[in-house]
Amino acid sequence: MYVGTTPSTPTVAWYIQDTASEVAGQGQGNLLDLDLDELNIDQTNQAAAATQIRDVLHGETQDGKLVCLGLIRDSGKLDLYFCPTIVTAEQTQYQNEFVAFMGELDMGQNFDYVFPKIETEGGPFQIIPNSVYCVKPDTVMAEAQKHTDDSAPFAVGPYTLGDADVTLVSTRKVFKVPFSLIGQFLAIPVGADVAKYFWAVIYPVIKAAGNGKIKECKSLIDYFLIAVTIREEGEVMQQVRLSEVQLPRPVERDIVLKHYRLRELGRLFPKLFPVPVDVPAMDGAEVLDDHHYGQNNDHNRHQTESISTQRTRRMSVDLGVQGTLYLSYKNDITQKNMSTPKLGILRLDYNYPPAVGDIDNAESFDYPVIYRVIPGLTFEMCQSGELPDNVKAECLRAVKYLEQQGVSGITGDCGFMINIQDLISDATNKPVFTTSLVQLPSLCMCFDSDETIAVFTANSNTLLPILPRMLEMCALRQEDKDRIQIVGCQDVDGFDAVEKGEAVDVVKVDAGIVALAKSVIAANPRIKAILLECTELPAYADSLKLETGLPVYDSISVCNSFMAGFLDNPRIGLNDFHEAWDGTQAEYSFGACLSRASQAKVVSRISSLFPLSTFEEIDDIDIDTDDEE
Repeated sequence: MYVGTTPSTPTVAWYIQDTASEVAGQGQGNLLDLDLDELNIDQTNQAAAATQIRDVLHGETQDGKLVCLGLIRDSGKLDLYFCPTIVTAEQTQYQNEFVAFMGELDMGQNFDYVFPKIETEGGPFQIIPNSVYCVKPDTVMAEAQKHTDDSAPFAVGPYTLGDADVTLVSTRKVFKVPFSLIGQFLAIPVGADVAKYFWAVIYPVIKAAGNGKIKECKSLIDYFLIAVTIREEGEVMQQVRLSEVQLPRPVERDIVLKHYRLRELGRLFPKLFPVPVDVPAMDGAEVLDDHHYGQNNDHNRHQTESISTQRTRRMSVDLGVQGTLYLSYKNDITQKNMSTPKLGILRLDYNYPPAVGDIDNAESFDYPVIYRVIPGLTFEMCQSGELPDNVKAECLRAVKYLEQQGVSGITGDCGFMINIQDLISDATNKPVFTTSLVQLPSLCMCFDSDETIAVFTANSNTLLPILPRMLEMCALRQEDKDRIQIVGCQDVDGFDAVEKGEAVDVVKVDAGIVALAKSVIAANPRIKAILLECTELPAYADSLKLETGLPVYDSISVCNSFMAGFLDNPRIGLNDFHEAWDGTQAEYSFGACLSRASQAKVVSRISSLFPLSTFEEIDDIDIDTDDEE
């Protein structure tokens, strides 16, 4: 039993292979090893050598072994091909051709590709003309694990004969994946530097399995040694990469070949590829309608671009003498996007007890949120858009803090922050949406030109003077501005509690907000949607939907809409490709993430739950400003 453990370098594949065939001496072997005596490959005759290799691969597939071949395109993309075979069926244009498939191992979705003729110069089975001086594998592994610059492909060398621990290495432009490493190769992230990933993640697994596994994987190791070694300064590493004309090409419409392959794969791997009942035995030239063939070539190529690395699956298949294959793999979106998406929320320097539904209550969200107060930032400053330099500096520091926490986007707890959106946007490359009014252009497009959108705000007297600028910044069309009706909630009984820094009586205010909405709609039946501008109003959105029958949008819905672009949709496509989140928001209290220096600048009261001694220096972020403490 060969057990692979998850390497210390992040990966998303784990595997357990019962490699009985290896114990029995029927293992993978170094088929592409140039020193393999038992194959008696004539290296002076490239065509003969390629033919012999393909014959052996065909034989292994016919013996029921799950053979996997890999190659790297000029673009750097890894392609994995399974179950290669020589077509023996008659009455097909692909008779005697060498074909293999890309596709989903555990879903029966596979698309055949035909490899170039063996006479093609520089094809995948040809030996790379010049051997390369390469250093020891352990040295390359160490360099790969230290390499952090992803702006260029990982490379080592060049080396000369006089360098320590250097040997001449040769390879072909295709490699064979040992059965016990298939899970690891399936897990290579889309867009990753394949060769670096091999040395940083896969080679340590080979090394940990001992000298026997290293010897078995000699040709695989040689391939990746050459893949990362430059021969001379300034060289572009292309030794193992294949150009478009050298790549296997998708088969054309050929019903005979399709049914031949379905029958062959079903016979050899019935657990993986059950044969459809409408596929005839290929003892003659029977051809069915095109719809039995499946998708056309363009679609096939599109589908195979999304090979097994882009699925989350768990598979256990008994492959007979070869053993049992267990695969758990998923695409981790190049690993750097695997963390759970988080929303960053900038807060005014104002502390109050927010109700659920208020943007300042983390329980209003179904994904993690990170808060950061901006010391000294008042409502009046946001209303005017005029910030003193020291508050600008604190604003920039707050944005940098949210970036360090890995947020996907940034919003604020006051719609009037639209007046400082440019300041925030210029300080980050994260998307910024500081007001629910950014939804207005879409809403106006959804309704007739003579229909109205009612915008509810905490106080219409403070909003109306700056409304034209806010609508302009939200890119609302000029012809739609007259369709906006402002509704102030300043006279709703109990709604002034937030302004007083007190807890809101939600039930009392809910009734007042609903009554206000009903009276406004009765006076203007052309109102077809409600947009809540104030970040405290979403708590009443459900009651408004129920009582008015109209769609209601708010600061929570704009956040949800944005975050939906990052979050997993469990009903379709991939699942579980983010780190697990248990639904519990991180504990937060006003000012708790501030350093002592920043806490001293807060004009509102700090939560008594966090005495000064508990404040950490976690947000002392250097910024380019003359206002450093």
